[in-house]
Amino acid sequence: MVQNIRNVDTLADSIASFQSTGQAVQVRLSHALVRLLSEQLYQSPIKAIEELVVNAYDADAQVCRVFVPSPSDVDHPFIAVYDDGQGMDYDGLVNLWQVGRSNKRTDKIQQLSQRKQIGKFGIGKLATYTIAHQLTYITKTKREIFAVTIDFHQFTGDDLQNERPKSGKNVPAQDESNSELTLAANLPSTTIQPIELPVYKIIDTSSLKENTRFDTVFQKLGIDVVELNSQKSWTIVILENLKEKASSIKLGRLEWVLRTAMPLSVDFSLSLNNKIIESSKEGFGKPVSFNIDELPKERLEGLAKSTGENWESINGKIVSDSFPNGIAGHVYVTDRSLYGQKSDDIQRSHGFFVKVHNRLVDLVDPLFGMTPVRYGTLNNLHAEIVADDLDGYLTASRDTVEEGEVKDTFRAFLRSVFNEADKRYTDWEKAEKNGKRGKEGEKEVVAPKLVEHSVADALMIHNFDKRGAEADNTWFYIQLSEDIDIGNLAQRLYHQPRSKFSYVYIDQGTLGRLVKFDPAESIFTINSEHDLVKAYEGNTYSRKLLEDFVTAEMLLEVYLRESNLHPNIIGEVLTRRDSLLRSLVTDHANSLALIANNLRDSANNDNDLEINLVVAARALGFNATQISGPDKPDGLARYINYPNGEQLLTLEAKSSKDTPQLPAIQFAGLRRHVTAYNAVGCLLVAPDYPGRTKNNESAAAKEAVEQKISCWTVSNLARVVESAEKRHINAEDIVKIVTTAFTPDDVEAALNDLLSEPQWDRHELYQAIIEELRLLTGRLKDSPRHVDMVAVGISRNPNFPEIEKDTIKKAVENLAAASQGGMRLEVETERIFLTVDLEELERRVADLTKNDPKTRRVSNFRDTK
Repeated sequence: MVQNIRNVDTLADSIASFQSTGQAVQVRLSHALVRLLSEQLYQSPIKAIEELVVNAYDADAQVCRVFVPSPSDVDHPFIAVYDDGQGMDYDGLVNLWQVGRSNKRTDKIQQLSQRKQIGKFGIGKLATYTIAHQLTYITKTKREIFAVTIDFHQFTGDDLQNERPKSGKNVPAQDESNSELTLAANLPSTTIQPIELPVYKIIDTSSLKENTRFDTVFQKLGIDVVELNSQKSWTIVILENLKEKASSIKLGRLEWVLRTAMPLSVDFSLSLNNKIIESSKEGFGKPVSFNIDELPKERLEGLAKSTGENWESINGKIVSDSFPNGIAGHVYVTDRSLYGQKSDDIQRSHGFFVKVHNRLVDLVDPLFGMTPVRYGTLNNLHAEIVADDLDGYLTASRDTVEEGEVKDTFRAFLRSVFNEADKRYTDWEKAEKNGKRGKEGEKEVVAPKLVEHSVADALMIHNFDKRGAEADNTWFYIQLSEDIDIGNLAQRLYHQPRSKFSYVYIDQGTLGRLVKFDPAESIFTINSEHDLVKAYEGNTYSRKLLEDFVTAEMLLEVYLRESNLHPNIIGEVLTRRDSLLRSLVTDHANSLALIANNLRDSANNDNDLEINLVVAARALGFNATQISGPDKPDGLARYINYPNGEQLLTLEAKSSKDTPQLPAIQFAGLRRHVTAYNAVGCLLVAPDYPGRTKNNESAAAKEAVEQKISCWTVSNLARVVESAEKRHINAEDIVKIVTTAFTPDDVEAALNDLLSEPQWDRHELYQAIIEELRLLTGRLKDSPRHVDMVAVGISRNPNFPEIEKDTIKKAVENLAAASQGGMRLEVETERIFLTVDLEELERRVADLTKNDPKTRRVSNFRDTK
């Protein structure tokens, strides 16, 4: 098959036997440019053939036939491609060789073709140089047949170094998705001596058939010459003097590439060596399939209400006043997405395909101008609809239907068709789900339709309408990288197995959004500085509820977008909702972290600081109340210490609105409050105390000591509240400091001592006890567990230096008390008994360990690793 040397006995040479028009086509191409555009841009021989198929599609062809000889076929040393699309007249042949723009975008093609044109710069034809030295076009239009042939051997004698692109650098092989634009923008500017190509005029196809070589081409392409002569337009491309690369073409591989590249077309047929090439999508399962006349009665009744017309099924068609000749067609839904694959470059495979007198209209729009619907079904939908009554409403170009009442009525009909397909597809999905008896953790209790499919729908709508809920048109909760391919991501969400969702807590600022969701990575990033998160993150079980809530909150934005609510309204709703959530948790603050945060935030407001001081006292174990008023303390904090009886503190707050200068504080007045209420001390809190001196030698410091007023800063009190649970700090610890430390420096020193002992976290101690019990599993089966066994192991742990056995025993008692019967401690013998396994024990005592225990049911939704 390979002919690397010049062959004088070719089809191209036979063209010269026909009459020349006398007008030669001038081609200005350098050998360097041909090499640059073909060998670097189109290195694959299969890609060269695919480009010829694309050219046929762009010419608005209905039929394309390809012949490629097998490597062993030495009797037919040519490759040929036929299409019945728009042919070329003389001007078209001239334009054919204008590299840098494409003749396929002439007004005529645009008027006659409604397809999305693929070729942009007329470069694809040079791909043939990859596999052949000679290229011949035979084409018919306006009842004239022209032929022209080019021999790439003619482009010789120039140096690639002198024909570099404008950038001055050799252009490497590139991604073919955008390389045409890049190369066309960098074409060599050197003037090239034109080569003249004679144009031959052929009377009719019978004169071609008389030549045995051309007759062989017709046979190999499966073309009937008589039928060919009657066609209005067509083109045959013949490649000869084939190169070595041509022999590397494997027909099986070529067929697979073409099948993959072919859409589920209703107006484009492709064959290879007389074998029909069907789209690979034809092999998809079709769980839903029905004819238009099978629409249920309730759908037609609904249509009658929405359109005011009577709809009924007659002779295989749906008939109404606007469509007296009826609407026919067939609909199916596949089990995999028809959208977002390579074949979309040629033509979409999903959505509605509407024909009027055998001509497709609105081919580009899968929804026929309807507002977006559920994309999970739309991307799997293929509906061929015949509605000849639309003929009178076509636009002048006849590529779409004029806007008006009839088109609105037709859209209502299509919407009913879609809803029926969606219902049947949803019923099939439910049946599939119920029919699968998966293992624990495999069953999708949280349906993908509620999460992944809805997210994919919303993403596709956002891709269609770029407006977002935020002021900068981004999402409120969803986070997308700039280079993300929305189509591919949506396809993965629709059809790939679930990637379990994980939750991470990261500081995003106090005003940051509650959550950001990355659908590509299945990660929820929760803002640990948000008021709602501070309120509920600390407790193991409330944290699970919090994560469920942020999941639903993110999906609220998705569901609102799915419902076609305007993005600005969505943003307004979510903003008000966020303000409400912050207000609600602040109103009933329970989390120590949130209480501490509120305390810090109230430093500039007298009333708020008073209130939050009282709340902080309650969090530390006091029965506290706000009083305020002339000659009264701001609050009282009561603590009953048996058997020592009641102990009372007065609470005083000084905000930065009236920043207290230490010497100016009326310590005597604060002492009177202490005396009046028979309190044991006064806890004074302020943002800071300017005027401090070394060694507390100032008169003010001495007065604070003399009047026994304990001067706390807001930050120090907040620090104690945050650490209260971990360090088991209680009211007794606070009373001790208030009654013994008075200057700001003394209070801070006392607090540092309090927070440094013990050096370990109590939650870690509880978890360490459970880990020691786990290490004992399977050992000494004839002996009960004992506090000493646990204590020995913990004493070796560097995280618990100098820990005493009594501390460990007390921690074991606390675990047993919280275990709901799962663990028991005999106090006298110090024996430990487990009545549940350790995983269940961890679940029951999670409030003490603050660990995230395994759920009792294995989840298919949440990543629990």
